[in-house]
Amino acid sequence: MTVDWHDYEIFDPGTWGPLGELPRREARAAYQRLMDARGARFEELAKLVAKSGIKLEWTYDSLQAVNDWFRTNVTADPRDRSRLLPEWYSVTNDIGLFLGDVARYGHAVLLRQDIDVNAFVDWVRTAEQRA
Repeated sequence: MTVDWHDYEIFDPGTWGPLGELPRREARAAYQRLMDARGARFEELAKLVAKSGIKLEWTYDSLQAVNDWFRTNVTADPRDRSRLLPEWYSVTNDIGLFLGDVARYGHAVLLRQDIDVNAFVDWVRTAEQRA
């Protein structure tokens, strides 16, 4: 399966490196930019997965479909197999925001025992740690 990146806008955090390694003022500004962009990032992720027939919602079926889509499509950088292709860091960021909102607002979808959220979250954490 190939991902259609045509109109997906990659998020620019306005900084390089992990927030924990930046000066506090710069890290806070980057965090605020990210929080301010949450709605737009949800829309970008929804557009991207919609091209594969997935409606992004706070439901078990939608979350599992995004999980499956991500695991099927995520791609390592051929120049350095320990890293993802650059656009996937934006996607992992968007998915992290989406999962954060699902968890934050207490949706029961995460309480289901049969969802493969652990593998999904592990991919996101790994990508964020390397970014």
